[in-house]
Amino acid sequence: MQEVRLAIENARKPLVCGHVNPDADCLGSQLTMLTALRAMGKDAQLLLPSESVSGKYQGLLQLIPQEFLQLPRHLDDIDLIIVVDTALPKRINKPKELDLPPAAICNIDHHLGNENYGQINWVDPTAASCSQMVYTLLDTLGAKLTANEATLLYAGLHGDTCGFSLANTTHQALTVGASLARHGAKIGWVCQKLHRSLQIHEFKLMQVVYANTKLSECGRCAWSTVTQQEFLAVGAHPRDIDEQVLVPRSIQGVKIAILFSETKPGAVRINLRAEDEINILPLAKSLDGGGHAQAAGATQHGPFDDVVRQVTKIAIESLDHPESLRSTDMEKTNAN
Repeated sequence: MQEVRLAIENARKPLVCGHVNPDADCLGSQLTMLTALRAMGKDAQLLLPSESVSGKYQGLLQLIPQEFLQLPRHLDDIDLIIVVDTALPKRINKPKELDLPPAAICNIDHHLGNENYGQINWVDPTAASCSQMVYTLLDTLGAKLTANEATLLYAGLHGDTCGFSLANTTHQALTVGASLARHGAKIGWVCQKLHRSLQIHEFKLMQVVYANTKLSECGRCAWSTVTQQEFLAVGAHPRDIDEQVLVPRSIQGVKIAILFSETKPGAVRINLRAEDEINILPLAKSLDGGGHAQAAGATQHGPFDDVVRQVTKIAIESLDHPESLRSTDMEKTNAN
């Protein structure tokens, strides 16, 4: 972390990036980093395509000055690229036509499968969320958190621990959560936005996920599907896929839960979740994906039904070889 702190202190115009399909942890980390750097006198810029943020998380964007959300017009004078919560460089959230400037990359992340792609890497798989890491970093930089920044970081911490209910809810995570509350985090507001604010198309999308959920004969693998036609039928968009994988995950006895969503013809997004001692990361990596031991993802290309059939077959067969799927104690602490 010392190297990260020095790089930030020396930067004049950093660019703050996150991952595609940003969730609460990514947005909380990214937006707080941006506003804190601005408060330090940095000409920090945000790289966050507005169309990439699902309706569920739009409220988080309202917690920072709206002019900060504008995509930067010029990147030539960027002297540091700060990438948060992003395990693989190919998952950096940016417009396709935009190339990142030739500045040093500072990679801040908690994914077990992070590739250490930056010139500066601070990767801590024992952290419950990247928001927890950003809190620690800003504390060492002497930053004074505002109530809105505390709310953003709390949203990230809450999101990646599933409301402090998963095995990655360590005493450090709870301590940071308590500190954020002392800084004025709006806990009730966060919980309302994350859990009780479905728009009608998101509600209908959840109905589709419930209706399409299937359970393997062994009862240990469950999955659901959303095709492009089903997205269109309920007025939803692939970016609205977030934690709907919790639907198949919620069935008693399920060890591996999968959500398949057709983002465009021939492209299938795969959300993977695991329970207990199961480590889903090897399966994700075999699909050219990544993530955590018990929360991972990938994208596959091909006919939708073929991808669903092939991946579920691999997942079910892998449960017959538990030695390849067993999490270590360190991996379990990173298990959102």
